[in-house]
Amino acid sequence: MNNKNKLCAMFLASLLVVSIGTAVASSPVVDVGDGQIDTIGSTTTVNITLNEAPNGLSGYNLTVSLSKPSIAEIISVSYPSWATLHDNSALPADSIWMKAADLLEQVESGATNINLGALTFRGDEEGTSDILITVTKMDDDNGYPINPSIDPGHLRVGEAECEGTDTSCGIYPNCENCTEKDGCYPYGNGCEERAYYCKSNEEGCDYTYSNRHTDEWVDTGNTRWVDDPENECKEKKQKEQEYRNYNCSDGTCTYSVTDTQWLDTGNTWNKPDGTICGCTVNNTLKTCYDGNCTDTGICNSTNCSADAVCDGKKPGESCGAGRLCNSTCRCVRLAPPEIIFYVPDSPVHDSRGATRTFNITINQTVIVSWQINGTTVQTNGSVTEASYTNTSAVIGTWNISAIVTNANGTDMQMWAWTVTSPCFIATAAYGTPLHDDINVLRDFRDKYLMSNSAGRAFVMTYYTLSPPVADVIRANEGLMALVRAGLVKPLVHITGMFVG
Repeated sequence: MNNKNKLCAMFLASLLVVSIGTAVASSPVVDVGDGQIDTIGSTTTVNITLNEAPNGLSGYNLTVSLSKPSIAEIISVSYPSWATLHDNSALPADSIWMKAADLLEQVESGATNINLGALTFRGDEEGTSDILITVTKMDDDNGYPINPSIDPGHLRVGEAECEGTDTSCGIYPNCENCTEKDGCYPYGNGCEERAYYCKSNEEGCDYTYSNRHTDEWVDTGNTRWVDDPENECKEKKQKEQEYRNYNCSDGTCTYSVTDTQWLDTGNTWNKPDGTICGCTVNNTLKTCYDGNCTDTGICNSTNCSADAVCDGKKPGESCGAGRLCNSTCRCVRLAPPEIIFYVPDSPVHDSRGATRTFNITINQTVIVSWQINGTTVQTNGSVTEASYTNTSAVIGTWNISAIVTNANGTDMQMWAWTVTSPCFIATAAYGTPLHDDINVLRDFRDKYLMSNSAGRAFVMTYYTLSPPVADVIRANEGLMALVRAGLVKPLVHITGMFVG
């Protein structure tokens, strides 16, 4: 054989091996048990089993029928414990449909020998019949279809004519004492309960399982609300779990609780408005409002460290005569009021008939009494700013006093106010007291003449003698111009060098 032929032969051999391997690969099988009814009217029960479920079992819809319907009828159907949802057509009947669903996924991936249910037959006439199964639908836990092959069962009504160990007689040498193996067996880190049966004389005993569990955390159904550490004005809901350790005991798979824990559910709610949630650094109480911890601005001595006499008060409120609650809710004695600003500066000089305003600002709420030479002329109540205005200044020297008073004490501001007559001759020469030259003469008077006794005597003499002269000047326009040019202007020039 040449090399080319050898290669072809090897390729064909490989395909044959793969084909054979594929052909013999296992697939799920629905196996129907055999039944024997010795007398008409008696019953027998036949199990239906799925040999394996590689991806678990979600549910099934089967049709069961007899190849010879006249010999028996199905009178009842029972379902395994995993079939949390199940149904079947009306009974009795010689053909039925039956459905079951594993809602709790108790049949897990890799399960074997899964009990699909049990059928009870009543014998109606002697004879034999095949018990047939049609799978209408069967799905795994992933939603994919399971397409099992069927191993039909056999039902005999009447005494079997058999010899020796013929299995048609119900004699299965390889299945002796199957039920003696029933009991609890380890499963993973837990356990399961097994019910053994004779699968066939060839395969021997097999079993179905129930009450299968592995150790796990399980909700107890208990819940509680606890403080949320992330928000003092919220509570979070927790659920309790217990750890169940499964073990076999007296043939039953039971558990003991070895631990418990509380887990957050993710649900929260707001604490009632007004719930105390803390204190500020200033010892005012904080309470919950709409799920938020909010400062009430009220001093508290029960939960916070405010002075007892400040409890329930706001900072700045009185806590006794001459005392108030300060910014940290301590009851402190107040300092006397203080005038922190005033205008104008003292002494003050004005001409007769002038308007003069005196202003003060105080650091506390006070009552202000305005006095001229000791006589009260105006009162302001509960103020921190006050002013007094005199609209008709009278010639003379006056003591203006602003006296401020409250429970903490008293303060006073005084002004020396000198009111003099205007410069009569200059005013008459210009026809107005508002000319800038007159202001220069007035400033010189206030600064250099009124500041000493000789100057004041000169001014008083001038005020006494000058009014008649001013009247003569005022009545003659020519004389007004002459006085302006020959007297006032030179005098303004000289005095201006002193007063700027």
